[in-house]
Amino acid sequence: MIRITVVLAVFLSLAVLQGAEDDPATASRPDNLPALLPLGFYAIPNLDQLDETLSIQGFLVLPMGDLSAGGKAIEFHPKASLGSAWDSNPLQARDGSSADVYEQWGAGCELRLQGEDGWLGDLDGMLRGRSYLDHTRETELSGFASGRVQRQGKNGQFFVRASYLHASDPSFNKPDTVKRESSTAAVGGSTEGRLDRWSASADITELRFPDSTTEPDKRLVSLNGAWYRLGGSGSRLGIELSGETADLTPNDHATGYQGGTVQGVWKHAFGSRSALELAAGGMLRQHEHATDSKPANDDATMLAPALAARLLWSWEEKSWLSVSATSGLADSIAGNANASQRLGVITSLRLRLLDRLDLDTLGWVIKRRDSATGYNGIHETAFDIALRSGVEYRIRDGLGLRTYVLVERHDFTSDNDYQRQQIVLEVFASL
Repeated sequence: MIRITVVLAVFLSLAVLQGAEDDPATASRPDNLPALLPLGFYAIPNLDQLDETLSIQGFLVLPMGDLSAGGKAIEFHPKASLGSAWDSNPLQARDGSSADVYEQWGAGCELRLQGEDGWLGDLDGMLRGRSYLDHTRETELSGFASGRVQRQGKNGQFFVRASYLHASDPSFNKPDTVKRESSTAAVGGSTEGRLDRWSASADITELRFPDSTTEPDKRLVSLNGAWYRLGGSGSRLGIELSGETADLTPNDHATGYQGGTVQGVWKHAFGSRSALELAAGGMLRQHEHATDSKPANDDATMLAPALAARLLWSWEEKSWLSVSATSGLADSIAGNANASQRLGVITSLRLRLLDRLDLDTLGWVIKRRDSATGYNGIHETAFDIALRSGVEYRIRDGLGLRTYVLVERHDFTSDNDYQRQQIVLEVFASL
């Protein structure tokens, strides 16, 4: 059984920074891709720094109109998307399935509230649909909703956030989909002095597969903390700590665990347009018992280095290159292992072609290797390789389009390899 791996920490860490429905750098990232390393500052002034910016499925756009009241104390922004795409392998079949065309749409709104003394809040939601022409069982309806309350003070901030996601994932090599639901609640804050910055947060996530007898439900509780001290010449040196507890349903061979990560982090800005971040530490998982209660099959205690590096370079305004590499533990590929070792390299390029036209490219290579041997006596290993490249054109405020090509290749030790290509065209609008 190949497990659908969902790393919800990616969404949590980016949602705190963006406060939006999706992050443009992660709109087409796979679920098993490790989280980006937030620099803690912006080296490049861009559209994502403006308070009025809206996100429509990762596409950033300024609103077309001004639907506000009370001197912008209340803002309301309807938004929508419409698109069409060609898919070479909708079923993710090893030998390829017949190509198909699908249409997709999205409709939602965002409500923003601005109070006194630094209080603000927002509600964001969107309903999405995808309909294939021939593979009708791959048709899906999904939705996303989130809410946030935040207080921004002179030397710190406090936030409470909640979200709900309903989606349908492709069922490997089958003309069907697997429904997935996740609910998240989080609370946290940060404070900073002249040289020091402290932050802490706690969150709980419920992941459910209502119609599946093989995919495990999961409850994940996380506690996170960080301390940074500012140095000279744009440097920061600090420590990041996180602890988590995971409970899995009995239909999974892997077991629940308690774990934690400790990393020392160094961040350095080279001028105003480039930055480097290095992180080194370790990850520990203590599972309830060995997989299938067989000590020879898997270890209950999992320990791995947690390493990361990220380089961000910008040679002109709105043009930049980001290269990241990470290693650590992730959920297992097959159901007979507790975890997997993960190595990943991610590259992102954004190039300004014209004032409102940008080239956007994202590529990644991820290797995962299960901690236990499978029923065939070997460790399940997976390589996930993908490249997405296209252009984004902002026609005017509140209106834009995006077109891109997405090429994927997934290789497994077992007989589950597949390739997939998509050509996508989307239009976005918001008032």
